[in-house]
Amino acid sequence: MACEGAWPGDPPKSTLYLPSVSQNTSSGEVAQTTALAARNAVRIAALDEALVGVNARLGGQGAEPAVEIAALRTANSTLSDEISALNIRISELEASIQSLSASLDRMGQSVSESVAQTSKVRNLINQKELDTLDEGGHELHVGDGQVYAVHLASYRSGAKALEGWKDLQARYPALLGGLSARLAPLDLANAGGSYLRLLAGPFEDIPPARTLCDKLKHMDMFCQLSLFSGDALH
Repeated sequence: MACEGAWPGDPPKSTLYLPSVSQNTSSGEVAQTTALAARNAVRIAALDEALVGVNARLGGQGAEPAVEIAALRTANSTLSDEISALNIRISELEASIQSLSASLDRMGQSVSESVAQTSKVRNLINQKELDTLDEGGHELHVGDGQVYAVHLASYRSGAKALEGWKDLQARYPALLGGLSARLAPLDLANAGGSYLRLLAGPFEDIPPARTLCDKLKHMDMFCQLSLFSGDALH
């Protein structure tokens, strides 16, 4: 008697399910499939990383790209307006600089004219003073940039001239203390040979030099107007 639950007749054969790939695919095809899957995995990982970077630039998780893009556009518009305002300001400054440059040119021309006029007046005054000199003033001439001096004495050597200059400064400190001394050669072939003239100055105009000479003459000193020439006395 058959047991309860037994299959009638021959029992069924057990069959394992195997995927078709293991049944019908060669080993070479399996290797190709595996390599393709690996490459796809690498590409997917790269895409994931790129998406993470994009997400970070757009504000991270939960960000609203449209809102952020609108904000960026607003900021860009504001920056453009500021740049336009700066360009306008630069144009205004350039116009101001050009106007100032033109004013400076006019001022420079006016100063040049004033200097020329002042020089002309000074030359006229000096010429008038020169025309009234009692001692002739044969060593003087008037001109732009000319400087004048007083001739105090003449010496045979530079050493004697230096001693004489120190002596004169000691005797008349108030009159000669602030002046410099020079030696100018004087050749008197028919009257004793060569000398060195002691000159004190400089004076920009003849009147102050003439005033100094008048004061020294009142003290029984020799004094004659001259040009401030020669070599510095050391």
